[in-house]
Amino acid sequence: MRFIRLAAAADRPAVGVAELAARSEIDLLQLDYRRPRRVPVGSQAQAPEFAPGFIGTLAALQSAMFLEADFCIVTSAGWSNAMHCVEEAAGVLCRSGGEDVPISAVRGANVLPILDFLVASRVDLSHAVTGRPFRELKSPIAAADLEIGAGPFALALAEGARLLVAGCYCGAAPAIAMARERHGWEWSEYDKLAGAAAAARGASWPAGMDVIVDEGAGKRTPRLRPMVAEVESAGAFLLTGPAASEPGAEKVFERWIASDAGPSGKFHAADVHGQLAGLRVELAGKDRLAVTGAAGAGPSDRWRLDVYYQRGFTAAMLLEVASIDGIRPPESLAEALEATLLAAARPGDVIDIERLQSQRDPGEAPRWLSVAVHAATQGACAAIVDAGLAFAARYHAQLQLVGSSPKVLVDYEVWPAWVPRDAVDLAVDTRPAKEWR
Repeated sequence: MRFIRLAAAADRPAVGVAELAARSEIDLLQLDYRRPRRVPVGSQAQAPEFAPGFIGTLAALQSAMFLEADFCIVTSAGWSNAMHCVEEAAGVLCRSGGEDVPISAVRGANVLPILDFLVASRVDLSHAVTGRPFRELKSPIAAADLEIGAGPFALALAEGARLLVAGCYCGAAPAIAMARERHGWEWSEYDKLAGAAAAARGASWPAGMDVIVDEGAGKRTPRLRPMVAEVESAGAFLLTGPAASEPGAEKVFERWIASDAGPSGKFHAADVHGQLAGLRVELAGKDRLAVTGAAGAGPSDRWRLDVYYQRGFTAAMLLEVASIDGIRPPESLAEALEATLLAAARPGDVIDIERLQSQRDPGEAPRWLSVAVHAATQGACAAIVDAGLAFAARYHAQLQLVGSSPKVLVDYEVWPAWVPRDAVDLAVDTRPAKEWR
C-alpha cells in the first residue's frame, strides 16, 4: 500500500498535486487541512465550515480519480461541516462525469455542538499539558475538533468509498485504515498498526525537489517530491524520495522521527501506542529507506480534542526603511515608532518590532521594521495599527508601508484535552457523487 501525505493550504488549491499523484502510482493521497489560527474579523469569516482550497484541489485530481480505479483520497477538509464539503466536492465530480464515484462523509469530529453536553456529563476536559480545569476557559470558543481514529475510514473503504471527507482525524488514521483494508490486518495486530502509524509520520519527512534538468528548450522547473511511503503486509515500510539520498539519511531519519516521540521513545496514535526506540533504518536502493522494528500496544480509550478559543486580536505590518543619499535613518526612528505604538496600547497589549537586515549585507543598518501587534480587543488592536500608519505617514521620507494596509485578525489559541471515545457518536455516510447533490 503506497501513499503520500501532504499538508495543504486551506485557502487555495494545492499546486502540482495532480501531476504528483499521476507519477507516484499511489493508492492513497492524504490531504491534511488544519484550521487557521488567525482569521479576518467578521462573523462569517471567523468560523469557516470547511477548507475551500480542497475543492480546487479535487478539481485538479479528477483525472487521477478516473484513471486509477484503486486511487483514494482522504482529507480533513470537512472541519465543522463535512456534509457541506462533500456536497461541494460531489458537484465538482458530477460536472466532469464522475457521478458514480463513491464519496463518504465521516461525521462526529466536530464536537462543538455537543461541547456543553460533554461538560454537563462531567467529561474531564482539563488542559492536557497544564492540567488546568476547563471551567477556567472563559474566552469565546470557535471550534472543537476531535482527532478520530481509523475505524470510520476502514468502514468507508469497505463500502467502496474513493473520496473520504472528515473534519479532523489522528494523522495516522488514514494510513492505518488503508493498510488494514489492503493487507487484511486485525485491529489487535498492534505491531503492524504501529508500523503504519510510523509510516504516516515518516511520510511527512521534509520533502525534497527534483534536480533541475535541461530539456533543450530550457531548464524545467523543479517539482516538489514528498516522501512516498509503502506499507508492507508485515508492518515494515519503505520511504522513497530525495531526502533519502542525502549522506547519512538513515541516522537523520531516525533522529527526526524519534523527536516526535519525546524522551520515552513512545508515540500515541488514536488506534495504537507504539515504541520508536527499536526502529531499524537501512538504505534500500536509490532514494529509498527500509524501516522495520515498530512495536505496538493497545491504545487508550481516549482521543485528543482541540478546542479553539479566542485569545485576542492581532495585526502585522512591514515598513521599509528608505535611504537618503545612501544614508539610512538613525536607530532612534525605530525607537520612536515603538514609543508611539506603546502610547496607543492598553495594559496587557503586546507590541513586537523586529529589525530586519539585508541578507546580502548583514552589517548594514536595518532595511525593514516588522511590527506585530496583539491586543485583547478589536478596537485596541485597530488603534495601534492606526497609530503605526500615522507614524509612517509622518515620516514618509524615511518609512514606506510594504503591501496593503494591515488587517485586524481574530487570534485563536488551542486548548488540548482528552475525550473518551465512547462519549462521541461517529457516523459514516457513503453514496455516489450524484446522490450528494
